[in-house]
Amino acid sequence: MIRDPIGLPLASVCRSRISACWRIPLTRAVALPTVLTNRLPPEVVDTKLMTPQSILAIAGPIVSGKDTASEYCARLLEAVRISSSSEQYAVLEMFGIPNSRDNVQRFSLFLVRKFGEDVLCKSILRRLEGITQPVIVDSVRRLGDIQCLEGLSKFFLLYIDAPQELRYQWFCSRAKGRGDETASWEEFVARDTAPTETTLLDLKATASAIVINDSTPEIFVQKIEEAIRASGLLA
Repeated sequence: MIRDPIGLPLASVCRSRISACWRIPLTRAVALPTVLTNRLPPEVVDTKLMTPQSILAIAGPIVSGKDTASEYCARLLEAVRISSSSEQYAVLEMFGIPNSRDNVQRFSLFLVRKFGEDVLCKSILRRLEGITQPVIVDSVRRLGDIQCLEGLSKFFLLYIDAPQELRYQWFCSRAKGRGDETASWEEFVARDTAPTETTLLDLKATASAIVINDSTPEIFVQKIEEAIRASGLLA
């Protein structure tokens, strides 16, 4: 079997590209803050890209509730959602490589080691061109993923966390619901300590707000809304 430079099996079939973002209609007008460019390297400073009214990045460990948080914030802010990993999934899909979480992690590490910590952030930056609404960036995994964004518009990093035991229960329930194989507790803990997961601690340390998902879904979204209202992102 032929393998690519990061050890992933290559197939001969090229599949259709996955859409990189999902848009939600937006009507609320929010004042556009002053754009700060002095923190960006010259090669990525491009004023035509610096148009979002605000940027909300969401981070957190596996099965902590990030998707729920992103969907709720998108409705609350009437925002455009951009996935930080959608292009990686698309590349794997193009080459016929199973777009599993493990493969995406390996591909992400390859890109970062080969092209620098901010390579994924620059990809997100290019996708902001022409967007004037608030933007939500899903599932960032390392500080480098957001370093190009912090000087743009109004930036807010929301970290979602949950007790590991609860996350394992949710992980098994989700796997059964999808018809996937579940993992043992040891396998789940091993995933939690993968290199792409341990970098989350740096994001947690610098987060604008941390929401703990340890109760009911209703209380969880209430905590999220309180954090967003306190951030000033919601007009």
